[in-house]
Amino acid sequence: MKSTKCSKCDRPALVHVTEVDYAGDDAASKTIQNIHLCLYHAVDAGLIVGLPKAALASLGSEGSAILAGLAANTSSSKKRRAAGTRQPACPICGNTWSEFEESGLMGCPHDVEIFEAKLVSVVKGLQEGRLQHVGKIPLRSGVSAAGMQAQVNRLRESLSIAVAKEQFEQAAKLRDELKAAEVRMKQSS
Repeated sequence: MKSTKCSKCDRPALVHVTEVDYAGDDAASKTIQNIHLCLYHAVDAGLIVGLPKAALASLGSEGSAILAGLAANTSSSKKRRAAGTRQPACPICGNTWSEFEESGLMGCPHDVEIFEAKLVSVVKGLQEGRLQHVGKIPLRSGVSAAGMQAQVNRLRESLSIAVAKEQFEQAAKLRDELKAAEVRMKQSS
């Protein structure tokens, strides 16, 4: 995965913040701003505490050394557990795959990169072999006719696969979903 650069300099971003500003009572009038900060600018903004800015400035672009120290201080117990189980762990937060499986939560954004291969297989297992979402579209969502047609096509393909694999219960469910999707598509046109 591609690493994001800091919004204020060219160093790699380690902290990612999404700000949502509602200009009025209308939810449509909101503005969303993504801010990506390197370790130095995150400390400067007060998002990371406990690291003196003077120490960061004296190290210059050696942010990885500081990051390693920060990770060691904040997640040393997780890392010791991971070392005992011989599982790969995130160098930032110390989270392991088994901790993700238990909680369903990633420890930090870097976990996605560390566990990418396992996450891809999980998503494909949940989405009938695809990485894109395969699901129902609510009637009130205002989905376009092209979107509905795409869903019908996906359902037809999934139905064919289920029949070929002799997964007849799954095929029956898909058949019913397909009929409902075709009815919704006819009603909306």
